[in-house]
Order: sequence, then structure tokens, then C-alpha cells
Amino acid sequence: MNKPPKRLNLTFDAFVIFIFAIAFFLRFYNLGGPSLWVDEPYHLYVAKSLQEDNSFNLPSGDTYDRAKLFAYFTEASTKIFGLNEFGVRFPSALFGLLSLLIIYVFIKKLLGSSVAIVAIFLLSFIPLEVGWARVSRFYTLFQFFTILVWFTFYVGFIKGHSNSKANGFLNNNTLKNIIRTWDINWIYLILFVIFLLIAISIQIIGTFLLLSILAFLLLYCIYLFLKIDLGRFLLSKYFIFSFTMVVTSIVGYVLFPQLRELVKMGLTYIPPFAKSSAAQDRFLYLKFIMGKGIFPLGALFIIGIFQAVFRLNKLIIYSALLFVIQVFLFTFVFSYRLFQYLYNVFPFFVIVASYAIVNIVVMEKEIFEKSKNFIFKFLSKYMPNPSKMLYISLIFILPFTQFFVDGIRTPFVKPGKSNGAVTFLEWREAANYVKIHSNGTEEIITTLPLTLKYYLGKADYDMNLSDYNLSKENLLKNKNGKYYDYYSGKPFITNVSQLDSLIKSTNSGFIIVDTYRLNMPQYVSPEIRKYIDQHVKKLYVSPYGTIRVFGWK
Repeated sequence: MNKPPKRLNLTFDAFVIFIFAIAFFLRFYNLGGPSLWVDEPYHLYVAKSLQEDNSFNLPSGDTYDRAKLFAYFTEASTKIFGLNEFGVRFPSALFGLLSLLIIYVFIKKLLGSSVAIVAIFLLSFIPLEVGWARVSRFYTLFQFFTILVWFTFYVGFIKGHSNSKANGFLNNNTLKNIIRTWDINWIYLILFVIFLLIAISIQIIGTFLLLSILAFLLLYCIYLFLKIDLGRFLLSKYFIFSFTMVVTSIVGYVLFPQLRELVKMGLTYIPPFAKSSAAQDRFLYLKFIMGKGIFPLGALFIIGIFQAVFRLNKLIIYSALLFVIQVFLFTFVFSYRLFQYLYNVFPFFVIVASYAIVNIVVMEKEIFEKSKNFIFKFLSKYMPNPSKMLYISLIFILPFTQFFVDGIRTPFVKPGKSNGAVTFLEWREAANYVKIHSNGTEEIITTLPLTLKYYLGKADYDMNLSDYNLSKENLLKNKNGKYYDYYSGKPFITNVSQLDSLIKSTNSGFIIVDTYRLNMPQYVSPEIRKYIDQHVKKLYVSPYGTIRVFGWK
């Protein structure tokens, strides 16, 4: 068969560019449209504080020191685009796109262009990937550095460059020569440590990457133990590094009580927002992986693992473990599960599934070419490289899957519906209603005071029990000895007597609540909800029913 002409390669390059263009559109189009989601105001106000006095302070005066690197990116973005929805979300969208770019570059280098194209095609459209890239939260930045951790450890430690030396001895068994047989790229390994520390500084669950790496090292130790003699095994890099990691972990746990307390807290602590039935479903991730929402990727992931084991493809086995170990921990060890805790390792799930797709196509291609049937002869006559038509056909089948359709819809999702990651609410619309009907002197009670502060310019009381519990846990009291909201600094309304007293002692006011929290007892007590329904006039319901405004005069 003739060599494919250059125009075919140009066609594939154009296709890759087209994929990135669509990915860009899905992440940036209407990025500033939805109202701020519950956690986004934290980053907006921290960016504001960084601009004003170089602090990480919230309006309450307390410090929000999570993911400081993300805060600096958000500050830079809001300097350029302003303190608005687009400006505060831009870093998430940017790093979501950059993650796709480095995945394509790394996979093309390590596994070839076919796997790379399939992987970025899938990741470009999967709603979970698109959704978090459209929210001002540090998860895309965390994913970006997780990918760098994955790549640098593989190239620096696993890949090897001189197979003739790997796990063997030189003539002189000095320490220097033994280390040389390990075939480690120390520059990449140093970069791995740097990127790992950055990832952990962004999100503490970055430490789980070490557990996945240890799992890979231990599995490969078993393989080496069965393959080579004991002396070579004991001096191999896999045994020495895994042994060192295990011993260091045990010693650290025994000698440092702070570490033990941190582990115990992580195993038992359940934040209020994770008390929903979905977060308590032990098999949430497994249902997602094998569910129709991303069908058939779950099945392909399992096939990819089997293919990698049979072929002894260390990269795919290593990638699969990064995903599987995190799923295992949240499924069987920790007490709650949220999809954002899966987000940083989700690309590895897709990479393994893409590997399976390409292997299946290659096997079919070989059968196809050997058959010399009518279809092959027809394509050979009219197509410069009919085997590649299999890849093209497969990729064009995927748009009929549920995740593709949902991914395309993501930038157009209306408030009250999930964008694949979060559900945006109509705080802007509710605030606009209040502005029109307010004289500026009313008392404002709300379930999300920091969000309302941004849209309305004020919020006087917080009735969110989740915020109240956080304040009690951290003993946050104002000068009057009253608990205040960690984020906004506002006092709380937590029971009916407080609410009734405030309404009777003031001329007018608004209660602005989101429907979701109003109906959830961990946020608003049933007694307060009943009192509002019976004693306070309903003034406004947002177009999609996500926000309700009540008032008194």
C-alpha cells in the first residue's frame, strides 16, 4: 500500500486543532453568564484582598488559605478582566484547557498519536471535565499538576532509558554502579517531587498519588521477585523505593502524633455539605464509572487494564492505579464521596479507555486488511489509507453517546440544572428584584451572605446552619460573644425565636434563600422553614425556581 500523503497528516492535524477549538468553546463560551456558585465568592474576595493589601482575607477578616497558588492566578485574572464572574472563572477554564494540551503532548510522546487523539476527544466533551472548568475552584489547577506528577514520575523513574542495564549489575557492584543500574532520570524525578508538593498544597488528597505510586511499585516488585534472582531483586530500584516508602510511612505514623490525628480526622470527618444521600452512597463512583452517563468508557477501562496486563504496559497499569486507588479509598475507606475528589485522576481513567479503543481498532484493522474483501478493495481504491478510516469511524460514533450530548449542552445549561459538576442558582436575578423593591434600609437574611454581598451589596444575617456549625467548631465569636459566619462575618439566625424577634423589632426586611438549602435540614431548620411559610410573605420566585424572596413590612 502506498505511503499516506502529507495531506492526510494535515487532515489529522486539522482534526486535532478542531477538537481543541471545540474544547475551548465549551469551556469559555458564556463563562460569565451564570451567577456565582456557592464556593466561588471565596476566591473572588480573596483576589480582591490580594489586590488591596496582599492578604488572603475574606470579608469576615479571617484568612482563607486554601490553594494559595490558585488565589494568585485568580488575582491576576481579575486584574485583567475585573472582579466579576468571568474574571474569577478564567483560571479554571484556562487550566482545564492546558490540562488537555499537556495530556495530548505527553500521550502522543508515550503511546502514540492515536491514543492521544481519542483521549483528548473524550476529555473535551465529558461533562465532568467541562463542568469543573467552568467553576472558579482549584480543581482544574489540581488536575493540571496531577498530570505533571504522573508524567514526571513515569519518565523519571518507571520508563527507563537503557534496558540492558535495568535491574542488573555492572562488573563492580559499588553503590554508584548499583544506582546507575536503576536507570533513573534524576532531573525528572526532582521535578516530580516539586510538582507533587505543589499538588498537595492545592488539595491535600494529592497525597493519595503517593499511595497509588506505592501500589504500582509493590505490584512490580512481585513481578520482579518472580522473574529475577533474589540478589538483583533486593537491589532493584522498585524494591528499595517501595521499602523506603513503607518504612517512612510507618515511622512517621508512630513518631508524629499530629500525623496520626490528621489521618484519624480524615477517616472520620464528614463536612455538612457531604451529608446528602448521594455523598453517602458508598458505590457512587462505581455507579458513575459503569453508568450510562459515560457509557461505554467504564467497560473500555476494564478492557484496557486487561490489555495492559497481558502486554505488560507499565504506563497503562500505572495510570490505571492512579485512578483505581483513589476510587477504592473513597469507596471503602472514607465516609463520603464527591465527584470533585475524583476529578484530578479522571484523565487516567480516560487514557486507559482510549488505549483499549485503539487496541480494539488495531486488531480489527489487521483482520480488515487481511480479509481483502469488497469493502477493503473499495476503500483502497478511493481512500489513500483505508485503515485510518476505522479510527475516523470510531470517533464519529462517539457523538451519539450520552456524555457527548451532555457535554455540548454544558455552556447552555439553565440555572437549577447540573452542568456536569455543579448547579448554578439565580442569585443575580433575585438581587436585581430586591434592588428594585428596596429602599436600602431593610434587614437582609440569607442562606449565602457572601454571594448576596456581591450581588446586592449587603447581607445582614446568615441563616445557614452549615456555616453556623463551622463557626462553632472553630469558636468564631465577635466582640459581643456571638458566633459569626467565617466567610462574611455576619451574625446568625438559627432558630424561630431569633427570627420572630428580628421581624417584630424591625420595620422591614427580606429573606433571600435558595430553594435547595431551604428544603435541606442541615442548612435551614424545619421549624424556621415552617415559620417563613406561615408568617412571611412570599414576594418573588426566580424564573427557574432556584431562589425565593420573602419579605415583611
